[in-house]
Amino acid sequence: MPIYFYLLVLVMIPISFVVLLWLHNQNWFLKLTDDSYKLFNKAYESYRNEVKNRKKLYDRYVNDFCIQHTSQVLDSRNKNGVVVSSYKMNCIKNTVQKLLETRPELVVKYFQESTFTFKDYKQMIEEFDTTYPVQKPDIDLVESKQKESEDFSFQKDISNEEKSVLLQYGFLDKINFNSIQNNEDKMNIIKEIVLKCYLPDGNRQFGDRVFGYLFKSNLIPTITIEDQLNAWYKIFGEEMKPSNPTLFSFPEDCSRYHNGLKNKRLYNYLYCIQIIYKKIDLNLVADIVSKDMERMTPVKK
Repeated sequence: MPIYFYLLVLVMIPISFVVLLWLHNQNWFLKLTDDSYKLFNKAYESYRNEVKNRKKLYDRYVNDFCIQHTSQVLDSRNKNGVVVSSYKMNCIKNTVQKLLETRPELVVKYFQESTFTFKDYKQMIEEFDTTYPVQKPDIDLVESKQKESEDFSFQKDISNEEKSVLLQYGFLDKINFNSIQNNEDKMNIIKEIVLKCYLPDGNRQFGDRVFGYLFKSNLIPTITIEDQLNAWYKIFGEEMKPSNPTLFSFPEDCSRYHNGLKNKRLYNYLYCIQIIYKKIDLNLVADIVSKDMERMTPVKK
């Protein structure tokens, strides 16, 4: 063979080594090639989406993820009839499931972060292999960590009066008002509040009023009730029917209440809605709510 061939081989060997070394330090490459990291990264992304963003209960997240991704599989044969062992993949699945089930403090430590690198993964596995749980595994630990990281700073920023109103309607410990960075986040907060109002034990008409102020302030421009319904269905889907579409046009409507009860209950509704819109920095809407409150007979909140 020509000498040039040997020279090319000699040059390519160190280059290939450098390229491989570089690839093994690239997160995108490891996500594609390292089966253990791939599955843990999938668990991380699922945690961020379901637990951190949608406030799904931790044990529900673990159960659903494991059903989908960590079920053990049997050995199989490829198209050539050769037995393909599933031992390695089953070991990886077992490790992921055991860590999620028994070490929620590690999950909180690493999955609460905005990134989950290969270095984070290796460090988490090392701690899993060499340390004991700081306490008996319990989902309360996860929930308390979430509240500490997501809600505590919000609680420090509001008055006791505001806190008592928000607690009355169950929003303080469920809505992360500190996550807002843009207008899309603001709309997502409103959507989250309305969806919580439409849970079996929720106050649907309160959700209708919250959403109605988006129409009354023209943040969602509409002319007819049909326009308002279309806007609602575009966000929540046609299967979720509004309980009282009248509240879209008149979110301050008090026709269902009477005498003193009318003023006190509706005033608290509007006060809570005003706080919500202030917290997401939609002061235009909050001012409209405030004017509706001023038109009511003053009452004690």
